[in-house]
Amino acid sequence: DPNFTETMMRWLPMVERMEFLGGEPFLNEKQFEIIRKCVELGCSKNQNVLFVTNGTIFPEEAARDLWPHFKEICISVSVDGLGKQFEYQRYGANWEKVNAHIQRYRDLKCIHRVQVYVSVSIFTIYYLPELFSHWHSLGILNFISVVTNPHRFDIRSLPPPLKQKVSERYRQYQGNLPDSAKSYL
Repeated sequence: DPNFTETMMRWLPMVERMEFLGGEPFLNEKQFEIIRKCVELGCSKNQNVLFVTNGTIFPEEAARDLWPHFKEICISVSVDGLGKQFEYQRYGANWEKVNAHIQRYRDLKCIHRVQVYVSVSIFTIYYLPELFSHWHSLGILNFISVVTNPHRFDIRSLPPPLKQKVSERYRQYQGNLPDSAKSYL
């Protein structure tokens, strides 16, 4: 809607925080227009921006030319597994590429924080210790959201023998996990 866009562009100098969420925000040219406009107006130095991405795209131009002008840039990447597990969860995505993007985000001086968001479901619950250990070893924060719908993906729907197996696995890992990861388990 052109009227909304025009109004939004007028409000940009007053905006303190923006969040660009997926699908995949780096496929949306409109968000790049907004970010460019903030830099042009000089208000970016007072703004915090969060991008929630699936990690498949690294926006070279934005990282190089736009993000350094902002007060704070945070990247939150949705990652539900490592290696082949990740590729199964995010069909069509390439683990090596996404992992490399996450590490590039981590190494950029203009990025304030990189975090990984894990959707906990029947598909991911068993592998959480490896996920937490991996990201912790890279200094990347982990956050979770629990899948409750559809019910068949909810971890509470696991049969008791599988719940027991997951519990045993977590007890096995407890001594080898950082305290921040233990709080999730």
